[in-house]
Amino acid sequence: MKNFELPTNIRQIGTMGEGLKIYVEDYVCSYLRQFAESKSPAEKVAFLVGKYMVIDGAPHAFVSGAILGKHSKFQDNMESFTDESYEYAEEQLAKYFPGSEIIGWMQSQPGYGVYLNPSYADYHMANFTRPYNLLFVMDPAEKLNLFYTWNKEMSGMDEVSGYFVYYDQNKGMQDYMNDNRINRARAVPKTKDEAAEPIPRLRPFNEPKPAGRDSRPMGGVKTTPLGLGEKKAGRSVEDMRRLSNLLVGLCAVLFITSFILGAGLLQSDGRISALEDAIITMDSNNLIIADQIRQLVAAPVFAPGEFADAGTQPTEPPPEVLTPPPQPPIETPPETPPPTEAPTEAPTEAPTEPPPPLETTPTGLALANVPETYTIQPGDSLLQISRRFFGDVGMVERIMELNGIEDPNRINIGQVIILPRE
Repeated sequence: MKNFELPTNIRQIGTMGEGLKIYVEDYVCSYLRQFAESKSPAEKVAFLVGKYMVIDGAPHAFVSGAILGKHSKFQDNMESFTDESYEYAEEQLAKYFPGSEIIGWMQSQPGYGVYLNPSYADYHMANFTRPYNLLFVMDPAEKLNLFYTWNKEMSGMDEVSGYFVYYDQNKGMQDYMNDNRINRARAVPKTKDEAAEPIPRLRPFNEPKPAGRDSRPMGGVKTTPLGLGEKKAGRSVEDMRRLSNLLVGLCAVLFITSFILGAGLLQSDGRISALEDAIITMDSNNLIIADQIRQLVAAPVFAPGEFADAGTQPTEPPPEVLTPPPQPPIETPPETPPPTEAPTEAPTEAPTEPPPPLETTPTGLALANVPETYTIQPGDSLLQISRRFFGDVGMVERIMELNGIEDPNRINIGQVIILPRE
């Protein structure tokens, strides 16, 4: 519209979404709250007065006044307007709000939160048929309020996530409030008998509601107010919903966990069978390896060709060999007389007559150091044993003879053999 400007002194309630933008004048909010809290805590209804505009292609609803729903009647389990109520509203509309129209209505339900009762939703869709018509639900006991409006398909109602409260010099609303002052005193029973009687229209939450007052919301209609919670029996409905959602989430997690564990057990059955087969195979392999180890233990502890090379053994014994005492014929050649005196006797006698301790018969001192028996150690051979105790390999055949060994390559670790003493 030309020459129209949106209110600038505004306060946002909730979160603005897409669709119809709602602006409510502050006097309207105050007056409706006083009306909902006045007298007995019964349900009340009122008309919303204002204008509908399309600004920059977006629909806007401006609520600039409220008219009390006088002559309303409780019928069909709900508080509803009568013909007298509509006649009264038309008179007040022409008197205080010229140029405006009825664009919706307010319904208060003390103690029931701001859920959309199906009965009231049906009533709205039957009597307020324009797309911009509003339903303002209030709970004066819990200080909650929420707007509902038609959905895009005009098939049901959705909650409005947020709206604006604007401040203006609303003379029409001020005059209506002055002429229709609200007595905010509540009817409180004074005697014990009166206190025991139930207050009309105030239904505890632990009692079933009358037929037609089903508290369940309409299908597809959200019931969560603007970040606030409804309370029932000392606990907010929002907390109860959160607890319910938490329990549902925990149940879902437990179900998924149980399903995964069950699937894992089913899959592990085949794996366990395969593992048992692998263990049996390993046990068989271990038996084979143990048998091979026993055969290796029984094998000769020295190289097969070592005895064959006995004739070409090195002349120097290993460090651990017990060597016999030095013999005069071996140490005296450097001290022999000059070649002119006896050049032929010393060289010819030493090679032809080898020392008895090294090849044939050890001396008594060397045999005294030889033990009676010896236990075969890893890496031993008869050649090494003969060199260790007798200084050469000449005693190999004697050792084989004393111990009944037919093959010098067939000796076992741990085998005890008798060593020659003569």
